[in-house]
Amino acid sequence: SGPSPPNDVLMWEPLDDVLHEAANKTNNVIILMGPFVSDENIKHALANNITYKQAFEEIVMKKIEAFAKQCPNKRVVLVPSVKDAFHRYCAFPQPPFPNQTYSSKCKNVHFVANPAAFEVNGVRVAASTCDILKHLSGFERGGKGKNTEKPQTDRMTRLCSHLVGQKSVYPLFPPHPDANFESHDATVPLRVGMDERVPDLIVLSSDLAAGGWKNALSGNKTMFVNPGKVCRGVNAGTFCKLSFSGGEDFADSARLELHKL
Repeated sequence: SGPSPPNDVLMWEPLDDVLHEAANKTNNVIILMGPFVSDENIKHALANNITYKQAFEEIVMKKIEAFAKQCPNKRVVLVPSVKDAFHRYCAFPQPPFPNQTYSSKCKNVHFVANPAAFEVNGVRVAASTCDILKHLSGFERGGKGKNTEKPQTDRMTRLCSHLVGQKSVYPLFPPHPDANFESHDATVPLRVGMDERVPDLIVLSSDLAAGGWKNALSGNKTMFVNPGKVCRGVNAGTFCKLSFSGGEDFADSARLELHKL
């Protein structure tokens, strides 16, 4: 997940590294999560006389389309962020990048909303770039307690449990100011993928520790993944690879690998 270029510069080595790794692996789907070009890159954008929109269209999309042409059997999914400075709608929930504006010449490049729900080879996936885990961690109250009847869960698993418990990708009200939350008729998109069947996999972009968690609630088999940021300030970050060989229980069968750039 983004930011793709480090703060205050427009350098694309992190995105190049992720696409290079994906091209050499046996993965079928690559989920790229924004922000792709944020307002934190304004100094370099002004210095190079380039707009945010031009940076996305002429640099980011060209790199993604080149990858898509090189790997026609791999699908690329782009999830926007409210921090994407070129997006026409920077509030959460957020529509996809408009196809008529950022239309890709490659049929294996897909633009989805934020949050989004889609299916990959029978696996139900939900994804969001809103940092609900960080927002929940700041509002959560209470501790481990003295109740020994129920097994204690770690902090990240406990935070994830709120999403499946309330069947929402943003189970926090009032919302955190950083969410740029749009309250008008937002109930439906925040329950995306949660009504009929809770997703097998929920991908959440967060500033908190990267990793994977499962069994957030008793009887729930959803796997949660935070791939981390490919850039943390000016430093290289992380991305993850998730493999699944099949089976009825995705969380127990899936294998998560966390890689540093």
